[in-house]
Amino acid sequence: MYSDAQCVCVPGYATTPTGACEPCAPGTFNPQPNQTACWACPARSSHARLASAVVSDCVCDASSFRQPRGCVACAAGQYKAQVVPAACATCAADTWSNGTGASACLACPAQSAAPAGSDALLDCACVAGFDQRLAGGED
Repeated sequence: MYSDAQCVCVPGYATTPTGACEPCAPGTFNPQPNQTACWACPARSSHARLASAVVSDCVCDASSFRQPRGCVACAAGQYKAQVVPAACATCAADTWSNGTGASACLACPAQSAAPAGSDALLDCACVAGFDQRLAGGED
């Protein structure tokens, strides 16, 4: 007999105003029983699980990687294309990414080349036998 006991929602679920238990939606989690809300994954992270009870289900988004204090955007010249627990990769030769948080590197224009890890379009220099001209005019 459970006269003094109370049934409560388990971790991974939140209590609704009517007293029902709703599973935490993807991108949220709840590590404690009998809570009225689920918590959002930390910045730059998410997950696809229903009824998550642990923050470790939150995986860094594409374009960011895990550091001890959370997910951090990839540096310029780097990228991360998928939502997987992995480090950012260096942009290959003849590609570049500017700014932080790239999920892909951009190809240099035709007849130009750049070293691996390039972080600006200006790193793409014309190859031998070609000269840079401004679009639509003289240089």
